[in-house]
Amino acid sequence: MPPRADLCLSTDPRQAGIDFTLLQGVDAVVSMAGGLGAGWVAQHLGFASYFLIAVVLAVLAAR
Repeated sequence: MPPRADLCLSTDPRQAGIDFTLLQGVDAVVSMAGGLGAGWVAQHLGFASYFLIAVVLAVLAAR
């Protein structure tokens, strides 16, 4: 089960708005960090390395 689904199953129905806000906030921070990391890799290692790393991570995530 994806991590978000686990989080949603453990929320309290009485505070669903707060739980959703926290989930979206953490998602935004992780997305920004990933974007910054990807930009750094592309700038310092080149786009060929960037795409190679992306392919390797995609293959690992598919397992």
